[in-house]
Amino acid sequence: ICATKERAIIPAMPKILGSNYGTGLDISAPGVKIATTRNGASYNNIFNGTSSSCPFVAGVAALVLSVNPGFTQVQARQIIERSARK
Repeated sequence: ICATKERAIIPAMPKILGSNYGTGLDISAPGVKIATTRNGASYNNIFNGTSSSCPFVAGVAALVLSVNPGFTQVQARQIIERSARK
């Protein structure tokens, strides 16, 4: 997974700290300045990198599996990778 910044085109974007990059990527998701909660119920937007990208992809995987719970992990992954905008 690659963390992306503001609809950036992957080859042209600078490397984001805490992200994967390069030709071996299968999928990317938003991962820069993601709003998240802090103690005390306030929000901050300093959540960056693949740690903030993974929940987006996990959500997509959950939606894929909700359509067909019988899909294997490999099948769900293939659907996500094939349907990603390149």
